[in-house]
Amino acid sequence: MITKIQLNKVATFTEPTEIDNLKEINFFYGSNGSGKTTISKLIASQDSFPDCTLEWTANNRLKTIVYNEDFVREYYYQSPNFKGIFTLGEGAKEIEEQIVNKKKGKDELSNDIVDLTKTKEVKETEAGNYLNDFKETCWESIYEKYKNDLDNIFYGFRNNKIKFVSRILKE
Repeated sequence: MITKIQLNKVATFTEPTEIDNLKEINFFYGSNGSGKTTISKLIASQDSFPDCTLEWTANNRLKTIVYNEDFVREYYYQSPNFKGIFTLGEGAKEIEEQIVNKKKGKDELSNDIVDLTKTKEVKETEAGNYLNDFKETCWESIYEKYKNDLDNIFYGFRNNKIKFVSRILKE
């Protein structure tokens, strides 16, 4: 339990101020600018206030959770995508941002796949056209030109352009 709070050189506490005789449950109330939020921030994060101190029973510092605006900002996150739905927990906003970024990355990869699939289809068509042109060129400039002179060499390839070009490629 906190037994004493000493504030100095922070917000409205420009001079040393001490709050003691604290109980297990304490209420701080006052007008705006009187230091309530400053006290809550000190309790939430003592290390952030080098000129202020908290004294604990038996010097046993406990984990503290302070419900103030900082807590709400850190632990409650309202998604811009889902109005009226809040996410509770530390890092909820960062996790949702990661989800959004991963979804964008997935969408970009999906678009890349579509584009690459189209490119592959175009290249396969081009390759088929090149093979067909090669087949016709081989048939015209080799087979037709020499079929009467080298009849024995072309045995098994007559009237079969695909078989003929496959043999040329193999050789």
